[in-house]
Amino acid sequence: MCMLGIGAKGRGAVLLSMQLVIYIILSLRFAVQIYKAQRNVILCVSACLLYWCVYRICKYYKEIQSLEAVEKRTLEDGPVRNPEEKWQMEAKATRLLQIQFRCYNVRR
Repeated sequence: MCMLGIGAKGRGAVLLSMQLVIYIILSLRFAVQIYKAQRNVILCVSACLLYWCVYRICKYYKEIQSLEAVEKRTLEDGPVRNPEEKWQMEAKATRLLQIQFRCYNVRR
């Protein structure tokens, strides 16, 4: 007999239930750590995605501004004499239209 008045069989049951409680607590702690790690990964990925979106928007905005400046400058200068310059201007104008089309489709 022990001091609590529990026999040998009862002591084993109490010990087993204590081990079960400790196992459950440790498994819950482990599960909480996994959930926190998954949350951190999701936050990191979402931050990277947000950064990429802001970067692309700023890049498109700068490119549109530069192409509009080129277009304005060419309109002020008059007709182009060199065929190579004409081809470059047409390529830049086409690129400007593509970017504006992408931006328009993103807003919708």
